Amino acid sequence: METPTEKAKKKLIVALDIDDLSQARDLVKELKNSVGFFKVGHQLFTRSGPSAVAMVHEEGGKVFLDLKYHDIPHTVKNAVELPCSTSIPPAEKP
Repeated sequence: METPTEKAKKKLIVALDIDDLSQARDLVKELKNSVGFFKVGHQLFTRSGPSAVAMVHEEGGKVFLDLKYHDIPHTVKNAVELPCSTSIPPAEKP
């Protein structure tokens, strides 16, 4: 039978709202036994792609993938700035 603490742990989600995979890995390693899920959002997924999801699984965590773009303006701004900071040229009209 689950204890109240174990039940509560399953409901906790830590947001990995950073764009550095190494920092995200450190958080997952530190907290994986204390929370139920790790949220991979715009910033981390845009920077690291599916590797971010794989990393959480490799470290023994569960993933909540949150890629919605109708969100808090600051979150959307950060997610859009990442690909814009690369050397990918803008699309041209055909």
